[in-house]
Amino acid sequence: MIIKSFTAATAAAALKLIREEMGSDAVILRTRLSGTEPGNPAGKRVEVTACIDEAAARKPVAARSMAEIVADNDEPPVVTTQSAAPRRTTADLGSRLDKTLNFMLQAQRSPVTPYDCDPGLLPAFLELVDADVPLDIARQYVMDAERQLSTGAVPADVIRRVVGDDLRAGIASDIDFRPGLTVAFVGSSGSGKTSALAKLAADLTVTMRKKVKLASLDDRKISAYEEIGGYADILEIPLEAAGRISSRRDDDAVLLVDTPSIPLSPSASEPDFAQMVHHLHPDVIFLVFSVATRANDLIDAVTTFDSIRPTHLLASHLDEVARWGGITAMTKYLDIPLAYITDAPGGVGRLHIPDPGLIAARLLNSRGGQNE
Repeated sequence: MIIKSFTAATAAAALKLIREEMGSDAVILRTRLSGTEPGNPAGKRVEVTACIDEAAARKPVAARSMAEIVADNDEPPVVTTQSAAPRRTTADLGSRLDKTLNFMLQAQRSPVTPYDCDPGLLPAFLELVDADVPLDIARQYVMDAERQLSTGAVPADVIRRVVGDDLRAGIASDIDFRPGLTVAFVGSSGSGKTSALAKLAADLTVTMRKKVKLASLDDRKISAYEEIGGYADILEIPLEAAGRISSRRDDDAVLLVDTPSIPLSPSASEPDFAQMVHHLHPDVIFLVFSVATRANDLIDAVTTFDSIRPTHLLASHLDEVARWGGITAMTKYLDIPLAYITDAPGGVGRLHIPDPGLIAARLLNSRGGQNE
């Protein structure tokens, strides 16, 4: 059995998230008013008792909302949810439940508290933070949603629209891959830039029937030239020698150029990476980043990224993690459009045009989106 004390507003969000996350596992919750919050005589605290009772899984009892509990100032009933046979052991469920409650308590210390945002928006804020959306961006979403709340509006619908509209404004329009275009792919080690290049090459060659050439400037990674050469062989397209990239262009082909990994902490002995890229005079520079990289780590590298002056973003590894908050960090801090996302490993699959509604739904339901 686990007992934790929340403010009334946060308890409402806690109950909602616990029911959504644990409801199918027959969670029993008891709530009890336990006095006022120190320093805030008007603010009530609610004691939440949670436990797992497998025997009660098939005995549903109608749930009461936290609003009714606080309004009545009365002892609430036991709340159960109906489910099929438990999929996990009681020990596993208890650990998961304790983690969820602890997450709620930690969120009370975040920049947005139950006292400076609408309580109905707090669950969404917690989801955004859990999805690795930077705190300042999550807070701005909540503030924008609060301004748009009206009588009868559903807070969850409002903030989903706010997040979706913001993402939509940061998505690139179609890129015209005309003959003669030079496209460079840049990114940190492991970001997936070579794989992204291969996907675009396949799409241009097979689907759009365009003439494509590949080239690589990567003289650091072992077998880098062999890797891109393998893609060229599969697609039956030419592979340009690195020394000839900047000396001439073919007006009838799209040139896709792979580059070495961006040194996020360049030393004095490092060659000027930005100068090397811009020596190509590229028309399009894709900055490829992995959503598996923490948003704060991406933000720390913004100055390095910005020095290269990328024109478009490409988010990779969406298939590997459930938390895609790095997308908001990159589009906001770099202020350049997101052109593509990719959710398949290596050179398989395709690049996809970002769907702002899908990304917003994932950011607001990161835990529910996981396959467990």
